[in-house]
Amino acid sequence: MSNLHSIRFTLDDKLSGVASYNGYIDNQWVLFEYDPKNKLLFYTFDKERLQGGKMHELEVYAEDMTENKTMYHSTFIW
Repeated sequence: MSNLHSIRFTLDDKLSGVASYNGYIDNQWVLFEYDPKNKLLFYTFDKERLQGGKMHELEVYAEDMTENKTMYHSTFIW
């Protein structure tokens, strides 16, 4: 992912809608933005927050309007 400027996910709930989302990189909260029209959740990498050429841990949490929750966990090198 070292060549990318952002990380993107499809985020959609067909029934009740998305209520909330949060993202963490290396256990630090980061500002993810959500575009509901395109069902796109994304974070633009910040060179001041993230050290390049290093392994990072990513966690993304999402909840719908009926309080169903999901979590995505991964590692990446940026």
